[in-house]
Amino acid sequence: MKYMKKILSALGHQEWLRFGLRDRIIRFFHNPLSSQDESFEVTFFGKRYPGNFNTYIDWSVYYYGAYSKEELLCMQEFLEPKIDPIVVDVGANVGNHTLFASTIANRVHSFEPFAPVREKLEEKIKVNCLTNVTVHKVGLGDARNTLSFLPPSTNNTGTGSFCDAKENEEFIELEVHAADEYFESVSISKIDYLKMDIEGFEVHALKGMKNTLCKHRPICFLEWTQNTREKDMLNGVDLFPKDYLFYRFITNNPFMVFFKCKAYRLALLGEKWTDGNLLAIPKEYAEQVDALNPLAAAARRLKGE
Repeated sequence: MKYMKKILSALGHQEWLRFGLRDRIIRFFHNPLSSQDESFEVTFFGKRYPGNFNTYIDWSVYYYGAYSKEELLCMQEFLEPKIDPIVVDVGANVGNHTLFASTIANRVHSFEPFAPVREKLEEKIKVNCLTNVTVHKVGLGDARNTLSFLPPSTNNTGTGSFCDAKENEEFIELEVHAADEYFESVSISKIDYLKMDIEGFEVHALKGMKNTLCKHRPICFLEWTQNTREKDMLNGVDLFPKDYLFYRFITNNPFMVFFKCKAYRLALLGEKWTDGNLLAIPKEYAEQVDALNPLAAAARRLKGE
């Protein structure tokens, strides 16, 4: 199986092939849902990545080089025009995005309140001797509280979520802080890129960081789903300051059935936001990168190129 995994990894790294095709083949031989406890270490954008096949994000890193690689490319392209950028990773999980951000950012603030996955994040920081990453052991919301959290029930460690304790008895309690107050208390004085993936709790976190968004006007990448939005909520425009532009983040564009033509593309959102990942861009940032010569990669993405 050792040699088979290497062959499957080589296949997984062929990014010119459509992801769904590669994924089906790899899952046929090594299904992530039934992967056993088995540690490994691979190179990850010049860093060491200690992982375990029993964790879906780690499994993805082994076979594809990264989990959600297009999201990492987006972060890189949109931070390229920034000087000494600061990244805030809310819902850092086992550290895929944080570890990548540490290679391109001056400072990374990672928020992960769930100890079992946070320990995997801290292991990556330790083995790489990272000095530009700060781990915050709290969740972010719109008020300081202790909330019920339903841990992930599979090896996909990103599926844990805050829940109603009355609905499920398998919950644990985690500490959540009002984002604006917490940022001020730990002297986070600059944010250039905010990545947020907290399984439906995004609206609460955005409500809690209104002052921060107004002050720093970061680029924001977040998940927007039925679980995220509140009832009858068409979009999240009111959660952001004025003069933000909103784009749907689209990956795995097919070409001639079996091939993939682009890493990702952006589509300007209308009044009703569709489910999926979205990118919120300050209008002044879009104007600045559009004026650069040569044209920045971020500007080309915003133009749909």
